[in-house]
Amino acid sequence: MITDIVGIIGLFMKFRSGKYAGLTVDHVKTIAPWYIKWVKENRPEMLKEHIYKPKNSNTTTFQPFAGLKPCYDFDTTNK
Repeated sequence: MITDIVGIIGLFMKFRSGKYAGLTVDHVKTIAPWYIKWVKENRPEMLKEHIYKPKNSNTTTFQPFAGLKPCYDFDTTNK
């Protein structure tokens, strides 16, 4: 069962960390099958697909003047 899952995931998923970071699971399986076995036994979370979860569910809008506040110490009016 794990082998079937690794086979399906291996076509698309890349390792994000480790010795073979950036390579697909399928490619690593062909060049270093012992590494896939080691990952299954020691770091099975590496074979799970990463799902991006945004930190904030609200959409962020660009507000260039949001942090600006008036400076009342500098008076430009002529009194």
